[in-house]
Amino acid sequence: MNNYETIFPPKLHKRLIAIIIDIVVCFSFFSFFQFICLPFINNTFHYNDLVIAHQENLVKYDLARYDVDESGQTVYVEYMVGEGENAITKEEYESAKLMFEQDADAVQNAQKMNTVSLISMSLLLLLAIVPNYLLFPLIYKNGQTLGKWFMHIGIVNKNGTRISYPRVLFRTLVGLYLCEILISYLLYTMTGIPVVLLVSALVALIGESKNSIADYVSGTCQIDNDISIIE
Repeated sequence: MNNYETIFPPKLHKRLIAIIIDIVVCFSFFSFFQFICLPFINNTFHYNDLVIAHQENLVKYDLARYDVDESGQTVYVEYMVGEGENAITKEEYESAKLMFEQDADAVQNAQKMNTVSLISMSLLLLLAIVPNYLLFPLIYKNGQTLGKWFMHIGIVNKNGTRISYPRVLFRTLVGLYLCEILISYLLYTMTGIPVVLLVSALVALIGESKNSIADYVSGTCQIDNDISIIE
């Protein structure tokens, strides 16, 4: 077990570059698993059929319409409250929404679609982080992802001892996946903003310790391996 006599947080530019590399890596794995898993998800849960049925129900109750674009292709357009070509008044929207909610089959189909979407997205997000945050640390040690390894950033316990793999598992699955990614995804579906991830990235970049929310949850800290001193 490495014990650090003196630990220093990574510099801003190191932390930023490491975050960018890790985002690119995770996005690449997300795209790969999306390509592999989506056909299976659609065949198992008939997700595309649920989406089409939901769109037709929204069109039926004047919450959306089918239109033709400049190339002659049929496109689906949802109405919004406000002004513009695709806007309706608040009264029209509330009236149409009430009619939609009174259709038990339409509501049930929407709930099935949202459930399948939530489950599949949660699975894809988990698969996207597993290689970089669980497999790479087995290779690079010190809990390092590819980005952290490239920038010589390590993860240790707050007392300076080397992080164990069970702690890496806890940090990834609870601190990162549950507290940061899943909560951010749920907030994104409601507000359009991944709040927790943005806050975590901001704290990791401008905070004095350069630690993310996952570090605070798991009792770890990030250090600059180039200047931290091993006892």
